[in-house]
Formats: sequence, C-alpha cells, structure tokens
Amino acid sequence: DLKKLSVMDAEGNMLGHMHDFTMDAKGLVQEFSVRTDGVFGIGVSETVVAGSRVRAIGADMITVEKAPKK
Repeated sequence: DLKKLSVMDAEGNMLGHMHDFTMDAKGLVQEFSVRTDGVFGIGVSETVVAGSRVRAIGADMITVEKAPKK
C-alpha cells in the first residue's frame, strides 16, 4: 500500500506522507498528494506532486525530484 509512505526529495528534504493518488488507464500514477503532519488537523498542508517526479519507491519511502523553481 503506497498510502502513508514518507515522501522525500532527492536533496533529503522531507515533504510529508503520501495521502492519495490518481492513476491513468494504464495503471501509472499521474499525481499524488503529500500531506504534512498537524495536530488535530491544525497545521496540515497538502501538496500535489506529479507522478513524473518519482525517482524511487521503497518499502518505507518515496523519493521524488526536487520541484522546479518558479
């Protein structure tokens, strides 16, 4: 189960935990949402990450490429 895995960028920055994801007709992950922890729902933030940024999926963690600068 991919949900609840930690998500870290390639530079070692913890982004949060996978919360949900969408797949295309071929079964490939299109995008997924990453949530940071909060206390009783306060301080929770959610970020959408493109599936194309995934570098590796391990037993405990997903590693993604760093987000492009805006």
